[in-house]
Amino acid sequence: MQMGIRICKRSIRMDVQKIRTKEEVSESTWEKIREILEERNISQIQLRDMCVKQGYKISQPDISKLFSGKKALTLYHLAAFSAVLNVSIDSLVNDRNQYQRFQTQGEMFIRNPLDTAFNGYLGTFYTIFCSTSPFGENQIMRGQIHFRPSVDKDICETIFELDTGEKSNGRSIIKYYHGQMIVSRMGVAYCILANDKIGEISMIEFKHRFFSISQVECWRGLALTTMAGGKRNPVVHQILLSRSFIEDNDLHRVIPFLKIENADQSLIKKDAISCLVNDEVNLAKVKAMADTDEYMLIDQKILPMINRQLSRSQIAEVRGKLKAISYNGYRSILNEEDDDAIFDILRDIMYNHPDHSKEKTDLIAYKKENENKGSES
Repeated sequence: MQMGIRICKRSIRMDVQKIRTKEEVSESTWEKIREILEERNISQIQLRDMCVKQGYKISQPDISKLFSGKKALTLYHLAAFSAVLNVSIDSLVNDRNQYQRFQTQGEMFIRNPLDTAFNGYLGTFYTIFCSTSPFGENQIMRGQIHFRPSVDKDICETIFELDTGEKSNGRSIIKYYHGQMIVSRMGVAYCILANDKIGEISMIEFKHRFFSISQVECWRGLALTTMAGGKRNPVVHQILLSRSFIEDNDLHRVIPFLKIENADQSLIKKDAISCLVNDEVNLAKVKAMADTDEYMLIDQKILPMINRQLSRSQIAEVRGKLKAISYNGYRSILNEEDDDAIFDILRDIMYNHPDHSKEKTDLIAYKKENENKGSES
């Protein structure tokens, strides 16, 4: 019995040592809020407007005093900021990672964001991909993705902000995804993302390299996600991540690299290839190297309209036969040649843009390190 009492006292003493003061909790909570605001580029005025829109009566002077440390964080502030930033109060108050963790075992996976595998990858990237909506394939979707160490430095937190292109009361509607980045020693990295509000889990997979000094400036990934619009079907598409913002008038130079193709082969009509003017490519030689003189582009959706007497099983049989003789392959590989081409295009854009002096220096260092790694291998 006495032993049991001593153990009880000891455990109570240990718990007391872990208690944080009100000041410490308030300070760490506000620090987390400020980090989120900085990552999402939300100003004090924007934060006030977001709170008012959600029905919280918070003034600009209140927010200014919070930033300057002249005012303590209240429960009302906490509820408001939690709602408008789409993060739980528990994750802001407690020293725990706010995101669900994808557990891996073995030494083949690297989760620690302080590992050299994450050198050059942490920070913020602009994202670009083509809409997954069946009616908006030509619409360019923009966003930002942030990679940072978790509070306990155990995982690489990933936050993805997607601009839907829609507006409400004059403000852009943003969808927020959260998750983590995991590196495999096979040379692949995975971003596992979730949106709890709409019940969606997505994954971005991309080629991984180790960098010692320079930052990663751009890369392409393959995204497995859910189609936008009414039909919520699974869909695969490419996504581009770039440290630098790509202006609208430069998009036409990089968007073609986001097309899904069969390895290095492109299915193009010969009369359409004239867009490659002679001073860039010898047009005659390109046509001579083509595998075939002609092809047919068939939209399989019209099959039921061609013969309305066909049953569903007969249509399915025809679809299968068409696919069997089609030019399409069974896989799409993100090759390094396209990655290098995108990098060179972005480098050219930055060199010709007056406001990108810092990015120019970063790109030079990145390119040199990349070339050195290639020569070593």
